[in-house]
Amino acid sequence: MNAHTQTLPAPTLTQAQNGKLYISRLDDPTEAVVPAVRDTSAGDHLQLSLERTQGARWNSEVFVITQHHVEKPIAFAIPKSAFAVGVVAGEQATLTYKITKSSGIEVVSSEAKFKLEP
Repeated sequence: MNAHTQTLPAPTLTQAQNGKLYISRLDDPTEAVVPAVRDTSAGDHLQLSLERTQGARWNSEVFVITQHHVEKPIAFAIPKSAFAVGVVAGEQATLTYKITKSSGIEVVSSEAKFKLEP
């Protein structure tokens, strides 16, 4: 399978409420969770990405899945600045992740979209 034939479940933001993320209430860092993904293996690489309609893209460090993390949720810490610096009211943020299998095949998640509020 490749990114075009399989879609992974979307990540979540712990502090999001009804599709909105209130910048003034965000913890620093704020937690994003990649849900348990079937068919992961030790050695697969996982990377979380945040893209805003007006701001710079943020990518996590590449996380190497260990036997302990196989098919379990994985939490990431996103700095508040990734959401807040230069934010425009009503801007949208999109959160995704990709898993790169040891074979080199990349599988991308569904998008989680959030409206950014002050």
